[in-house]
Amino acid sequence: MKTEDFVQAVKMVVLEQAVSDMIENLEEPPGRTPPRELIQLSSFYKGLSHQNQEIIKKILIQTAEMSLFGMFCVLDGVRAIENIENKGTLELWYRNGEETFLLNDPEEEFLHDLI
Repeated sequence: MKTEDFVQAVKMVVLEQAVSDMIENLEEPPGRTPPRELIQLSSFYKGLSHQNQEIIKKILIQTAEMSLFGMFCVLDGVRAIENIENKGTLELWYRNGEETFLLNDPEEEFLHDLI
């Protein structure tokens, strides 16, 4: 798996699915007794015009993109998760049979630049 393929796969199965799941939850809160907060959000969302619901969807997409961008920045080592002088590094390896790839190779294009 190439780095570009990994980023696209994560966007599809994480980012796009999270937005889709949230919209579904807003349209029809799941479960017998959904959390009160979700019911409130659902009522708000359902009370909006179709145009404003589309704006909410765009906000959700941008928020998910920003979250994924931030996570990739952490994996790339350009956003610190440690507040110490001597920071460690993260390595993200993909293995499939005999093939092994370092997906966040600091010598290659950053993951966060591929979003």
